[in-house]
Amino acid sequence: TVERSLSRGTESGIEIEVDIQMDELRHLAQHVALLVVCFPSATDGRGFSIARALRDAGFRGELRASGPLIADQYDFLLRSGFDSVEIPEALALRQSEGYWHKAMRGLGLTYQARGAHCTTTA
Repeated sequence: TVERSLSRGTESGIEIEVDIQMDELRHLAQHVALLVVCFPSATDGRGFSIARALRDAGFRGELRASGPLIADQYDFLLRSGFDSVEIPEALALRQSEGYWHKAMRGLGLTYQARGAHCTTTA
């Protein structure tokens, strides 16, 4: 469902909940420059799926993840197609910007990337 409309200068955007139907979202995405996906909790992965589906469908505007997300999810947020993250003030007090910078420095250091260069013999 659409929560509220946003505007920034001449650009418009909307805040959406993760239970939105993809057909409705694709239609809305054609008319805005910013989509804010509201995560109800850090353990709800539907927002990641929404971001990936929008990018795969050709959405080139800004995608912002909003909600109680943690720095450990930053890599996956970027991989899913998000451009920015907005967390509640109470969480920001516990998990400062430094945590997010540390998570950024660790990008690319994934298990899968290291294992991709291994070869096996039979």
